[in-house]
Amino acid sequence: MKARKQSIAEIDGFIELMGMAKENPKIRAFLLATLQSPPTPRHAQIQALANQLTINRAPPQLVAAVMCLRDDGVAGQVLELLENGP
Repeated sequence: MKARKQSIAEIDGFIELMGMAKENPKIRAFLLATLQSPPTPRHAQIQALANQLTINRAPPQLVAAVMCLRDDGVAGQVLELLENGP
């Protein structure tokens, strides 16, 4: 039996990440630029961000949320939210 893929809504830090992007123009701009990149550079940028967050002892939930952005489908949905959001 195949394991069910975890929904981004089930990752505690994902809602926090989206809130940060909504409230902080620098975070929003970084995420927009990253998510608009082709997959290979996006994956590298996301991994670098996750590594930096880990070094800075960010909550594991936030690191997990950032790592979700490596998924093309998730990245597309988040990009749409950020582009169409306030």
